This record gives sequence, C-alpha cells and structure tokens, in this order.
Amino acid sequence: MGSAAQPKLREAEGKASAEAKARIAKVLEELRPDPYPVAFGLIRVRADQNSEHVALLRKFPSAFSPADGSVAAPGAVKLVAGNIASADSKAKYSFEIENAAGEKESSGAVEQGQKQTEWTPKMQIKSGEKYTWRVFVEDAKGRGPVADAKFRGN
Repeated sequence: MGSAAQPKLREAEGKASAEAKARIAKVLEELRPDPYPVAFGLIRVRADQNSEHVALLRKFPSAFSPADGSVAAPGAVKLVAGNIASADSKAKYSFEIENAAGEKESSGAVEQGQKQTEWTPKMQIKSGEKYTWRVFVEDAKGRGPVADAKFRGN
C-alpha cells in the first residue's frame, strides 16, 4: 500500500507492543524517500523499473556547459553534455547550436565520452548575441528527450 498506509501505521504504533512497534518503525523507515539536497519532492527511481517514463529519464542528458543563463566568451565554444544514466547502451549524442538569427549547426552522431560528451561547433560566439544549444541521445532503442540551454556571448 506504500505511503497510503502511513496514517494507519502511525495510529497503530501508539497502541502496539514493543515488538510490533519495532516492526512498524521498520516499515515506516522503508517508506521514507531518500533525501536529495537538490530540490523538494524527489524520490529515488530504481533502474530496474519497467516504465516508459523511467526509461526516458535514464536517456535524458544534461546540458552541462555552457549552462542555462550563463555568459560565454566570444569565439569558439565547447558544448558539454553530462552522460545519460542508462549505461547499458552504446549511445550516440547529437548536438545543435542556434543563434538569435535562426542559424543552426548540428554535430551528427558523437561517441559517448567517459563521464561527459563534448562537441565544438564551427559557429563562433559573438559578443552580446543569444544562443540556444540542444543535445539528445540515440541508441538501439531510439531517440531520447532533448536537453537545452540558453546563453549569450560576453
């Protein structure tokens, strides 16, 4: 019953024997989500869950650098994506960068790096201009979700 059982377990805990209290405390402890300092409301997702949503989360790369809202030096820029959690696949990363005028450059398939995957586009960053870059992963099971970040030239 999961967390739906918590109120009844807490109610029974007050009236239970010492042995029953210990068992109830153990069950309640297992129902508590793991603490994550990043944000509120997060719970651990187990890799072996057979869910389409979990599979998509495991194929979601992070747009690491330049970070969303950051400022980059003019000239060449290196796009850095954090690797996906699904380590069982031979993933290929695809990058794209777009400037405010709508000019785009795409990477094609990039081999996954050790802990992160990088690509340096030919497009040069210009001072004061806004850019959006995107990254997604393709493996034998298909294309994953797109991560993106917006930044501007310094």
